[in-house]
Amino acid sequence: MAALRTGVLGCAGIARRRVLPAMRQYPGIDLVAVASRDPDKARRTAAEAGCEPVHGYDELLARPDIDAVYVPLPA
Repeated sequence: MAALRTGVLGCAGIARRRVLPAMRQYPGIDLVAVASRDPDKARRTAAEAGCEPVHGYDELLARPDIDAVYVPLPA
């Protein structure tokens, strides 16, 4: 079974501290890209997560290499 190719909309603290590290460790998830409205924040978070930075949420949603999107919003 192929890994679920995942993108992240935003660079929230919960994503950086908990979710992105967990995604990297799970073999069934391929963390493809992280998007932010701030290109510097996208670059920093993507470097930490080992994936590609994307400037803008629409750009991430338009990528054909992403199957699922994680949105790190508070409950």
